[in-house]
Amino acid sequence: MLGLENVEAIIRRMLAEEQAKDKETLRKELSRMEDRLINREQVKVLDEQISNVDRHVDDRVDFEVEERVFGI
Repeated sequence: MLGLENVEAIIRRMLAEEQAKDKETLRKELSRMEDRLINREQVKVLDEQISNVDRHVDDRVDFEVEERVFGI
């Protein structure tokens, strides 16, 4: 028969194992969240760069059209 101290030690070990699993699960989830946040930031930067290129292209097209129409 197990003594009270042995039962307590077993319970403590089981709880520690559960907490370790919970911590690992939380670490993995945090890592995934950080990855998504990084991806969002990268998307924002790329979107801004695309907008800048779009504006530049629009300006260039406008300039070329004016050149051809008005012979500037």
